[in-house]
Amino acid sequence: MNSSLPIGSHRRFCTAGEILFLEGDRCREVGRLASGRILIRSTNPEGKESVLQAVEPGSYFGDVMLLAGEDRYLGNVVAETDAVIDFFPLPDFLDRLAASRVELCGYLRELALKTFSFKQEMKLLALPTLGEKILFFLGAESAKTGSERIRIGLTREAWASRLGVARPSLSRELSRLAREGKLRVEGKDILLLRQK
Repeated sequence: MNSSLPIGSHRRFCTAGEILFLEGDRCREVGRLASGRILIRSTNPEGKESVLQAVEPGSYFGDVMLLAGEDRYLGNVVAETDAVIDFFPLPDFLDRLAASRVELCGYLRELALKTFSFKQEMKLLALPTLGEKILFFLGAESAKTGSERIRIGLTREAWASRLGVARPSLSRELSRLAREGKLRVEGKDILLLRQK
């Protein structure tokens, strides 16, 4: 128990690879990541795994489910690195937000970013061709950084999984888009080329 946490709340120390919760487990508290990184991952019936949420330090998880009255995890919650997590019962979490305007504003911003990210993912998945998905993804990353040179923060396997395709399909489509002059692959960077 961490003395700086309110009564009823607690701190958990996790090691890399540790499974905190399984898909379908009851979510009883809101988690706030103090350090490290955790992933919420789901596996479809064909065995294909996807990351539903990557939780970074200072971010919450379990909050949306509890506030929506849905209390089952949608995926396995796994520590990607060693991690420290503070857990709050829902009333303590709400008291924490009510007591600090800074905390409340930070939380609302995080919630808005989660919503925006979800909408982007839905649009990405709705695009009919892989080429359109790649260009939409790269355009969104370019808009975030203000640069046409994009460093993809994912392995090719992870990027392909996010786009819902096999890695060879992603590589073939990147080559096709490069031949058409829409982008250029330069090592770990991808340069979006302006269309005339």
